[in-house]
This record gives sequence, C-alpha cells and structure tokens, in this order.
Amino acid sequence: MRVLLVDGDPQTRNRLQRDLATVGAECRVSTTAAEARGFLSEKPQAPFDLLFLAAELEGSPDLALLREVREQDLTTPVIILSAHPSTEECVRALEAGADDYLGLPFEFAELYARSTAILRRQRTLPTLHLGDLHLDLSRRTITFADHTLEVSPLEFDFLRTLAERPGETFSRSELLEKVWKTTHDPGTNLVDVLVARLRRKLTRSSRSSPIDTVVGRGYRLVADSFEPATRAS
Repeated sequence: MRVLLVDGDPQTRNRLQRDLATVGAECRVSTTAAEARGFLSEKPQAPFDLLFLAAELEGSPDLALLREVREQDLTTPVIILSAHPSTEECVRALEAGADDYLGLPFEFAELYARSTAILRRQRTLPTLHLGDLHLDLSRRTITFADHTLEVSPLEFDFLRTLAERPGETFSRSELLEKVWKTTHDPGTNLVDVLVARLRRKLTRSSRSSPIDTVVGRGYRLVADSFEPATRAS
C-alpha cells in the first residue's frame, strides 16, 4: 500500500508514519498542500493507492487540495483526517470527493480497516447496467442514453444508492444516512437540492429523468424504465 500523508501536525505525522510502517505500507509525507501537489503530479500519474489528508492545512483554504485532486480526475481514494470533527465538515468533505472522514483522536486499527475496505471495493467493483443507465463503480462514471454525465462524487454515490435497488423508495433520512453518512440535515434540504441537480443533468440527454418522487415518502429509480438490473465485471 503506497500512501501519501499530507498533514502539518508533526505529532500526527510521526505517529501515522510509525503505524503505517508496522503494516508494511510505503508512506510519503508532505507538510503543505504545495508539496503534495508536486508529489501528485509526478509520473506515473497517481502513483499512490491512498491519500490521507488533514482537513486543516496551514496556508490552504478549507478542503482546497481535495477539490483540486477531484477536479484533475485523480481517482486516488482520499481519507480526510480532522482535528476538529463535525457533521458539517464531514458533509463538506464527502461532497468535495472524500471517500471517508475520520476525526482525531482515532485508533490506527480503525484507519487501517477503513483503508483496506476502500481499496478492496475499488479493486472488485462491477458495473451496474439498468437499461440505458450505466454506472461504472470502479471508475465512478455514469452514462445515460449514450451520454457521459459530469457528476460530483456525491451525485455518483446518490445515484448508485438508488440504482442498486431500482424501484425501491428511499426516504430522505435513509438517503442522508447512506450518502451523506449523517442523520441530520442542517436545514439546507441536501437531498432535494441534489436530486434537482441530477435531474437537470440526466434530462440533457433528451430522455426524461429516471429519478421519481414518491410523494410523502422519498425518491426511487423508476423500475419500469429499466431492464432487470445486472452486474458485469
């Protein structure tokens, strides 16, 4: 496992370096966002299996490096490490493209278990085919009616949640828990806003959106629009 650790706190860096060495991980360390950018731009492209990124980096705006990584289409899994964890920050990190979020202090055993789970999923994920809708779970790309959709990591996770159980209605609270990893909507109608965004992208393909509103209950993918769901590696 090749890891890039980006953290300005020497205590956290030293501890993680020691712990990663015990499991045979190859760890490269950066203390600034600028230095991390240099490592990430080296050839071959994306030479790391995992990126551990501190939420608080001196001289770098909140989660700016994470957003840059995703804007460059780097698929390297990112785990955010936060010294001041909160539900709001967790939501922002996941929306910006983080694969996981962990607040300090934490046990290395938990970080390692989360890391290996992410890598295992990345290596074995199939493609979901539902009629004209195709979700490549490894590349995290979506095509609909032969059009590739430009989606954020959060939008992908939302549509994947619906696509894995087509025709089934998910309540807003279920979607918050499964997609945002929280049970609390901080008054921003997170689910409804994201659904509206996805519907606009899906209807650009000249097809009607398969996301259906079930009044008083939540959202679902319209099962009648699809052939039986199949998986292909």
